[in-house]
Amino acid sequence: LGNLGNVYAALGDFRLAIDYYEKRVNIAKAIGDRRGEGITFGNLGSAYIKLGERYKALDYCNKALIIAQQIGDRRSEAITYRYLGDIYTILGEIQSASKHYKNALEIDREIGNRSDESAALAGLGNTQFLLNEFQHAADLLQQALIIIREIGERQRELEVLEKLGRLYIRTGEGKKASGIYAMMQKIANDIDGQAQAPVNEPRQLRAFLCHSARDKETVRELYLNLNKRGIDVWMDETKIIPGQTWELEIEKAIETSDVILICLSIESAKSEGYIHKEIKVALDRADKIPENEIFIIPCRLDQVDMPPRLAKYQWADLFATDGLERLEKTLAIKANNLGLALK
Repeated sequence: LGNLGNVYAALGDFRLAIDYYEKRVNIAKAIGDRRGEGITFGNLGSAYIKLGERYKALDYCNKALIIAQQIGDRRSEAITYRYLGDIYTILGEIQSASKHYKNALEIDREIGNRSDESAALAGLGNTQFLLNEFQHAADLLQQALIIIREIGERQRELEVLEKLGRLYIRTGEGKKASGIYAMMQKIANDIDGQAQAPVNEPRQLRAFLCHSARDKETVRELYLNLNKRGIDVWMDETKIIPGQTWELEIEKAIETSDVILICLSIESAKSEGYIHKEIKVALDRADKIPENEIFIIPCRLDQVDMPPRLAKYQWADLFATDGLERLEKTLAIKANNLGLALK
């Protein structure tokens, strides 16, 4: 049953995989197979990560970790630490993620598991990237690449090169990034001796600026700052061209955006304009987004009271000294979760 679960997970049918894993857990408990129970808890955690259900994933991985530690299964312990690192990265708790990847790396080196060691190095490198420790991140990813090339895992090599490419885009090293993507294309073409789909540089993070016309001047400044970070910012005056139906274009933009920035001010609170329709459309779209995924970010431009329908979202105070920096860090996490990078 566990193997069937693995097959369906590999095929991307995680719901069906979970059904088989749950049956496997019940059998393992009935016969007292603690190792099998722990491994399957870890598989359940991994499946829920793929489905975006972070807290279920966290619960199962913690169960797997406890069993692995109790029975002395060091490899399963390391794998579970790595899964936990993945979950905390997605949740934006980067220091916690880093700690778990370090735990995994220490065990992988202790037991001599080179493949898992490279995975822990790649995960740890990603956390350093998110913490803006770019040189350390590059060093860790290069270490992972050395191991991956030694053991010949070409698909994994592509994944780590993609992280390096994003890092070089972030640090403004365009030539290095272009070299990385050229290398990725060659590897993709070499895999199985067949030409693969072209490897393109990652697209930009798409952000929609929801705002009142009364705040246009302040929002233009935000637009320019985010554009400098390599974000594809949707703002009506720059995106809608003469002859287009502005209401339809706005709804299309909200539907295709990765994140919605709702700019609020004391003046916009008095407004009866289209901003309220935009917020409703954004909230409707948010209902379709997996739980705990960053999508709507209220952005206060002054000391305006937060509307009740947005109060559940943590907001950014852009009038604060570190307001823009905190927003950019959040957008960097969102971009990373999508496999993108900011400048």
